[in-house]
Amino acid sequence: DGNTVNVNLPDELSPDQLTPEFLRELAEQKASGPTELGKDPDSGEPVLLLNGRYGWFVQLGEASDDNPKPKRQSLPRGMSPDDVDLDLALKLLSLPRDLGAHPEGGRVITTYGPHGPYVAHAKEDGKRDFRSLPKEKTPLDVTFDEAMELLRQPKKRGRAAAQALREIGPHPADGEPIQLLDGRYGPYVKHGKINASLPKDQDPDKLTLEQAVELLAAKAAKGSSKRGKGRSRSKKKGS
Repeated sequence: DGNTVNVNLPDELSPDQLTPEFLRELAEQKASGPTELGKDPDSGEPVLLLNGRYGWFVQLGEASDDNPKPKRQSLPRGMSPDDVDLDLALKLLSLPRDLGAHPEGGRVITTYGPHGPYVAHAKEDGKRDFRSLPKEKTPLDVTFDEAMELLRQPKKRGRAAAQALREIGPHPADGEPIQLLDGRYGPYVKHGKINASLPKDQDPDKLTLEQAVELLAAKAAKGSSKRGKGRSRSKKKGS
């Protein structure tokens, strides 16, 4: 009909799979809109399967003025949207899973991150201790005992890189993703070259896109102020 439909190609797609038939199927899926998998038994809200800018995801309820940010969960790498039914979608939407209380305080949780599935000790001071899940385990089936066994194992030597927790969403200014990470000094958000730490009383799992944007804006303004003062001192010194 002459209309253009933009689709996202799966990361694991090989060149030989990029056929006209495959592209046509993707375009038809995108044009048809969300697929309703069923109803959430607790809320009665529809459980939807959608294909967005960053790939396939499941969503609880329609976006509306009363519910502008419905709960979403991206499909893990390698999971086909054809394999997602209501039961699996509800399990994905239940993430992160709280497996139980850690003996040293805090909680043991598990979920998918940008770099794969993991378990974590979410400590009472806001810091987290991470371990990647082995290939045969997922956040949907790992048990508390299995998670504790992983957490007891020593971390690999060397300074650990910041652990990416999740992608919060696109920044309204440029559409680039805002990431939530856990670094050496605790959780923080990252957009481009700007990093902003989360307040100690902020639960990383409940951080919204709006809160992340506010933290980044405050950090950017603080950085600009410091640079401005530096330039003023330089000019005064040279006069």
